[in-house]
Amino acid sequence: MIGFWLEALTRPTLDLTLATHAGLVTRIVERPGAVLNDADLAALVVQLRSVAG
Repeated sequence: MIGFWLEALTRPTLDLTLATHAGLVTRIVERPGAVLNDADLAALVVQLRSVAG
């Protein structure tokens, strides 16, 4: 499970597919580096690591 989050958080794009309910799959695709400045991107990384932890 840790490997999953490490790989997800080190990619240039966020592309996650999660089974969120029986018969339901949720996919999240985001490119935060394309729209956020360096400070906002760093803050987002801290928040994502907190959630993943």
